[in-house]
Amino acid sequence: LFGSRVVYASKAGGVRVRDLPAPASSSNPRLLGPCTSCLVSVWGSRVAWATSATTVTVLDLTSGDSRTITNIPVRSLVLGDGVLAWTERAANRSLTRLQVLDLTTTRSTPVLVSSGILPLQDGAVLDDHRIAWVDRSGEMRVAPLPFGTPHQPRLVGILAPAAISPNGDGTGDVWAPEFDVSKP
Repeated sequence: LFGSRVVYASKAGGVRVRDLPAPASSSNPRLLGPCTSCLVSVWGSRVAWATSATTVTVLDLTSGDSRTITNIPVRSLVLGDGVLAWTERAANRSLTRLQVLDLTTTRSTPVLVSSGILPLQDGAVLDDHRIAWVDRSGEMRVAPLPFGTPHQPRLVGILAPAAISPNGDGTGDVWAPEFDVSKP
């Protein structure tokens, strides 16, 4: 769930997006693509999902641009502001590696952040150009992302009355919007 969108993997084997303010219909939710291992993440207008056990697709719902990352045995998946992070099982199958990808640059390559994450605690959290994860010893780690610079605050959504009708004497409706931003 991000803002007014919910993205999910359906039992029918696909990734779907539903625009919550719009009524349900044959096109809402709509199918985005296939999903075999059905790991899904959403942030802003971007959606990422594992289309197979070793392939991840990232789609921008606004522009329609997509990117496919292959040859990664993905175990968990998370999107942040311009960043994709995932954990993958290492070749020896006893450890898990945490990697990140800068989605703001089309030629970026994955960067290893950490290895040795416990398999039952694999996963990460992205926020404000930082990543947090649990290391092999069970300790929480937080680090700046290994590329780019911290992002500026970003407007996520606005909740406001559709119209106002103030009177000339200052009485009447007051427009009181709520602004959701990505950081203070």
